[in-house]
Amino acid sequence: MRKLNGLTLIELAIILVIIGIFMGIGMSAFLIYVKNMKTSITKNTVQNACEAVKGYISTHYLIPSNLSSLGIKTKDAYEENLIYKINTSADAYTSNNICSQSPNSNNTLTINIYSDASTIESTKSNIVFAIYSKGENRVDNTNPDGNNTLDVKPYGIDNYDDIICYYDINSLKRDLCPPSLTVSGNLPTATEDKYYEASINVNGGQPPYSYTWSGLSCGLTATDDKIYGQINCDTSSTDGKLSSCTKTLNLTVDVEDSLTPAPHNTASANFNLTVKAQPPYVFETVLPDATECLPYSVSLTGKGGNGSYTWNIDSNSLPSGLSTSNNTISGTPNSGTAGNYRVSVSLTSCNETTTTQIPLKVNPNPVKIDTITLPYAYKGNDYRVLLQASGGAGNYTWQLINNGGVDIVIDSNGVLRSDDGTIDTAEGTYKVTVRVTDSCAGSVDKTFALTIVSGSAGGGSGGGGGGNCPILSLNPSPGTYTAYVGTSYSLLISPSGGVSPYTNTLCTPSSCAGLTLTCSSSNAVISGKPTGSAICNFQVGYGDSCPTKQSTSGVYTINIACPTLSLSSNLPAVNLCETFNGSITANGGVNPYNWSYTGNLPLNVSFCSGNTTSVCSLSGLVIDNIGAYTFNVSVQDSCPQIVTGSFSISVNPTDMTGISGRDCSTSGITVGEKVKGKLYYMDNNNICREIDGDRFYPGKVYTIYTDDNCTNVACTLNFCDLWNVEKGNDYSNCDVDITGYNGTTCSFRD
Repeated sequence: MRKLNGLTLIELAIILVIIGIFMGIGMSAFLIYVKNMKTSITKNTVQNACEAVKGYISTHYLIPSNLSSLGIKTKDAYEENLIYKINTSADAYTSNNICSQSPNSNNTLTINIYSDASTIESTKSNIVFAIYSKGENRVDNTNPDGNNTLDVKPYGIDNYDDIICYYDINSLKRDLCPPSLTVSGNLPTATEDKYYEASINVNGGQPPYSYTWSGLSCGLTATDDKIYGQINCDTSSTDGKLSSCTKTLNLTVDVEDSLTPAPHNTASANFNLTVKAQPPYVFETVLPDATECLPYSVSLTGKGGNGSYTWNIDSNSLPSGLSTSNNTISGTPNSGTAGNYRVSVSLTSCNETTTTQIPLKVNPNPVKIDTITLPYAYKGNDYRVLLQASGGAGNYTWQLINNGGVDIVIDSNGVLRSDDGTIDTAEGTYKVTVRVTDSCAGSVDKTFALTIVSGSAGGGSGGGGGGNCPILSLNPSPGTYTAYVGTSYSLLISPSGGVSPYTNTLCTPSSCAGLTLTCSSSNAVISGKPTGSAICNFQVGYGDSCPTKQSTSGVYTINIACPTLSLSSNLPAVNLCETFNGSITANGGVNPYNWSYTGNLPLNVSFCSGNTTSVCSLSGLVIDNIGAYTFNVSVQDSCPQIVTGSFSISVNPTDMTGISGRDCSTSGITVGEKVKGKLYYMDNNNICREIDGDRFYPGKVYTIYTDDNCTNVACTLNFCDLWNVEKGNDYSNCDVDITGYNGTTCSFRD
């Protein structure tokens, strides 16, 4: 072959072939590069559109109805509009809050994922929206039918080249919505008649929240997530007592958040709040003082628990002489027990025991001789002086320890007198020692100066009367007089005769059982308001200014008696289901009074326990059976004296026969239930029964329960509650339904 300059023709041909091959290869690669670039751009555009929709949802909690409102690129790299697919009935998401919606086939899409041209590998449900490009072939291979089911196939299968992104509702709610609204918490135990406050826990949703509580009772109220109030389930008292020991309140709270737009999220929770009685405790914090050798009695008061108490008073913590029985401390403190004590008292109720130390002071009470001086004795005259003592138990015996050489003796009652009717000892002053002994407090001695003078006796004991002086006497004369407990008393004693001015020589004792003795040179006065029955012996003596010096003295015995105590009554008959008002009156005696009774009162008629006045009132709506109720009433006054009387209250029938011909009072009222759930009561055999046409009768308070164990109280009722419904209807058929309850009372309909 011929060779040209530089290259032969064959070489040139080979080069041209090589260049052609390289140009063909380069153009193919370039086209592939362009296709991949458009695919990548389209994928980004589709993904950005999905993120824009998510951004819209996070702000509005709605899905947009179209993409054009989002201000984003909506065409793919092939200049075709992206397809935004939502369920054709998806108004629930475009106009209602997605965060409060539940998915279903009516408001979501379904996507089938294929592994090849015809095999569905998996199915995605609850799809809220999908965005896809029809790809390079510009053919909708994903949803050609326009229904709510999309088909996604491997790239290239059946010419499938669509690019898609999608989100299901659960993912959106998890990523974009507030956390689920939840209500939780535990309510701590409440205590009867104590302030209570507790809060529940509310989380998630969109604050602020609104609250609706139900089941609140026993003094509780609620504000938002907090319940509070002074607990009082047993409205008959405020001392912490709860007859059932515990009570369960069933509370429900409904919480709604402020999620916008509506509908809001809601959540409910039930709580059981246990109310327990206060631990039992002793009401008294200090015991009344006791006194050596004097009777003592005090009854302690239990509070809290269920009102039924077991007492244990430690006898080792008491002064000797005192003992216990149940809740009472009584006896007589022995001599020498004066001091301060702390009495240990244990009280048990509702399986709970509390122990407290209560202070008790025992005052000393030694026996002593109160007579200060002895009046003069007159030689040749009789001599009698009543000596006075106090303290101890008051049961005294007297002894003459030393007569000092004077012809005197003393009897066991404390009268110092001449031993044979006259004083024969020579004039002068002598030392006389006497002893008084008390049955409890022991004995004490006292020495007196006894002066014997000459002369004649005047009025009373001792005297004078020498020369022309009138006889000195006391007016009124010494003797026995009567006073009454609680009634003011006064006795004026004046010296009479003799020669004035007078000198008071004897004035003892200064007081006795509420009476006092005051003396002056002109008179003596016994006065006051006696505090209790007693015999008081007051000694009064005077001397005059006669040259021969007269003196007189005497004993004034005041017998303090109790005014007669009796009972009278005003107890009218009463009809069933009508209010009774009556009274029993204590006549005479001394207030305050203490009332008690035994026997049977009509049910719901209250007695005047704790009343201290002279009138005991009895009242209440009569809900008991027809008949006569007999009972005994005792009243003790502060003397003390006790009187007991027998009384009765008659409960008469009320015409309770209606058009049905039945007498409701004898046949009972049939009770049904028209409430959500069932109601129960405890029958006469203590069996918990469902209310189902049962008959309720007078003479019982029925507790209605919401559970078949008869533990959760719905309300309480009695026959008269039912009759009040019946009598308001002309058609009385002795048939009443319970229509509601609030934990205390029921509502009814005929």
